[in-house]
Amino acid sequence: MKICKQAISLLLLLNASFMFAQEKDTKETAEKTETPSAVEETTATKTDKPAKKEADPVISDKQRENDIKGAAYIRKTLKFGTQKDRSIAIRNINRIRTPELKNELIDEVLKSLTDENNTSVIIHTINIASKMKRKEAAKVIASHLSNPENDVKVAAVYALKELEAKDTTPTLIKELKDQDFSENSNYVEGLLVTLGSFEEKSLLDFAKKKIEEPETTAFHRLRLILFLGDSKTTAAAPFLKEIFTNEDEDLSSRSYAVSALARMDEKSAIADINKEIEKIDGFPFKKKQKFYNFYIYCITSLVRLGDAKAYPRLEESLKSDNAGVRLQAIQLMKDLKDKRSIDILTYKAEYDPNPRVRNEAKKVLKEQFDVDPDKDSEEDEKEDSITDDPGIEDDEATDDVSVEE
Repeated sequence: MKICKQAISLLLLLNASFMFAQEKDTKETAEKTETPSAVEETTATKTDKPAKKEADPVISDKQRENDIKGAAYIRKTLKFGTQKDRSIAIRNINRIRTPELKNELIDEVLKSLTDENNTSVIIHTINIASKMKRKEAAKVIASHLSNPENDVKVAAVYALKELEAKDTTPTLIKELKDQDFSENSNYVEGLLVTLGSFEEKSLLDFAKKKIEEPETTAFHRLRLILFLGDSKTTAAAPFLKEIFTNEDEDLSSRSYAVSALARMDEKSAIADINKEIEKIDGFPFKKKQKFYNFYIYCITSLVRLGDAKAYPRLEESLKSDNAGVRLQAIQLMKDLKDKRSIDILTYKAEYDPNPRVRNEAKKVLKEQFDVDPDKDSEEDEKEDSITDDPGIEDDEATDDVSVEE
């Protein structure tokens, strides 16, 4: 029965001549984790004349025809379609390759964002505004920080980060101070990540108070510690050093504290970090195992801080017989962007006996160095038409709003 329904749906869509649906391999994330590359700015020529604007991509007549039909379908779907189809239509704006048509559609969906009520449609609109760097949308996106749906708020706060909307900082600070830190929340995390990326330094006293309050969850405590590093709040260095060197503190807090010190480029911490490493080196093997993660955080922080002796130690961790140690070393290596790591990461991507380690090495190579060990040849770009790819099977594909550290 399901197959019959799909067949009928396909015939109806083809009779309508055009339909857009999401691309099968594309999943947008709000974490998450890893951050999209900034748009490259054009530079002036040697004669100080303004650089020429990069030419728009060449669009074939067939592709333009497909885009015109696709844009018409998107407009009709946004007006008359189910909420699910409206969400898919917004996502498929990215499949329009004719710049003026794409920009017109984005303008239209952004204009309706203020009055939109459907959660999924709001999230998809926020995501496309973020992806296309539409900074003029920051104000209306910020208004959704008070949306009752948590997923909308998370999408909004990460969009403001990607848009570098620093003028929304007062609103973000007010939101942060109104939150309950006794319950884990990815929205609170998003606020801290975004304010950290804006290097907001006015929250030192607030952050210290929340870190010290017993009601604050361990998750939020760690995120607050990292915030002090991300925001480059150097006045917090003594406080972070106290956490890092305190043997009564849990190892996670100590690990995040040393990472925060490195993120703010606090070179005065190098001596303290080396002292901790030497102490761990003197532990018996079984005791040393408990400190593996903390040890690698220390080494990674020294590499960030420019200690010449640190990188060989980090590379040595990738030779450990313990797959967990190797995986942790690679994960901490990914944001160092140290070209010395390319050779050993390439080896790990090909030959490491653990599949998780191999996959993580491939991921770091591709994201940080644009090296793809599995890539034999680039596929030729093809014209995109829904008549060739109707995308009927879209029930399982959704946009996850994810957060990244």
